[in-house]
Amino acid sequence: MKRSSRRSATAPEAAPAFDLSSLIDVSFLLLIYFLATSTLQPKEVDLGMKVGGDGEYEIDLLTIDINPQGEVQISGEVIEDSAPKLELLELSDRLAFYKTTTELMGQKPVVVVNAADTTRCQRFVDVLNCVAGQRIENVTLADFRP
Repeated sequence: MKRSSRRSATAPEAAPAFDLSSLIDVSFLLLIYFLATSTLQPKEVDLGMKVGGDGEYEIDLLTIDINPQGEVQISGEVIEDSAPKLELLELSDRLAFYKTTTELMGQKPVVVVNAADTTRCQRFVDVLNCVAGQRIENVTLADFRP
């Protein structure tokens, strides 16, 4: 008698699969968490300053010079050196005094910022943040001429 050799009929093995749906859910949850918990620094948001130089002013303008080394000067006097400080305290004090003086005279303070082309952008932004911190809205930007 012939012996029949029967092999057991097994289903072919399925290739292992990796379910990405849970990974995508977790990544969206993390994205939502970081978006919800992050905050903007208020001084980096819209400063609400009016930039221009169209009008005639009767008071002396306060001119702030920023040289290529990052030194901040008012009328040729060095106020802040090129140290990487984000808060220019002496400049803020001078701006507060200037604003108070012009408001006592019944006029609006006007600031002219002269910056060299090679000045670091961060130092320029620091000076504008000081001006905005004193709520001075009339700002004119000019080119620095040594």
